[in-house]
Parts: sequence; C-alpha cells; structure tokens
Amino acid sequence: MDQDSRKPGHYLFEKLVSWIFLGELVRRILVSFEENAPHALSKSVAIGLEKPGSLNSRCLPLIEETKTNDDLKKVLAENGLPLDIVKGEDAETIRWVSRLVSSRAINLCACAIAALITQSGDAGDGKDRIVVALAGE
Repeated sequence: MDQDSRKPGHYLFEKLVSWIFLGELVRRILVSFEENAPHALSKSVAIGLEKPGSLNSRCLPLIEETKTNDDLKKVLAENGLPLDIVKGEDAETIRWVSRLVSSRAINLCACAIAALITQSGDAGDGKDRIVVALAGE
C-alpha cells in the first residue's frame, strides 16, 4: 500500500491505523488469499475485490456486526461493493479479516498512546488514572 500511495515512505504509521487505509488493507488481504491460496474465497468474491479502493473503510464495523450472508451482502452493496457471496465460509472470512485489521489498528494506536504517556513521564506511580479519550465518526 505504501508504494501505491501518493507519498511512499511517508506517514507509515498512519497507513497502518488510519481509517482511510483500513478498507484497502482488508481488500488487499482478501485478494492475496486468491493469489496465494486459490479457492480460499469463491471466484466471484475475488473478482469483485480486484478494483483498488473498492472496499470502503466505513463499512468495516458494519461487516463485523453482520450475522448472515444476506446481511453481509446488503452492507457491501450499500457501500458500493455488491459481491456474490455464495458460501458461508466467504462471509466468515470477510468478517474475520475485517475484525483482524480493525483490532490490529486499535492495538497499534493503544501502543502509541502508552508510549507517549511513558515518554512524557506522566505515567506516575501507577496509582493515578490517566484518561484517554478517542473520537470517531
């Protein structure tokens, strides 16, 4: 993703955790399944994911919340990616990758915040609580 970005070599941490990159990261992982493990996804799913930028990050939390294939198809279609999900395994793989990428981004952000607190010397003796607030869309 870095090489395909407008500024390769810059903003590397942002490319790992920023909302605008997470959908593309999920898409690339799913495409790599087809390239490296043919038949990991149905061919119709892999074909629908070929266009860069086609998986919008906005739908990642919605993907994670879906329970059925039809729910997942609806979320993807509403976000401009009408995939033909015929197997339950496809839906579960898409949900799993979405959760994996989201939790990885959350963990990386938590590590960065903890490092800032530690470096600032405000970590204290461990008895005082430090409140960290996060805001999203």
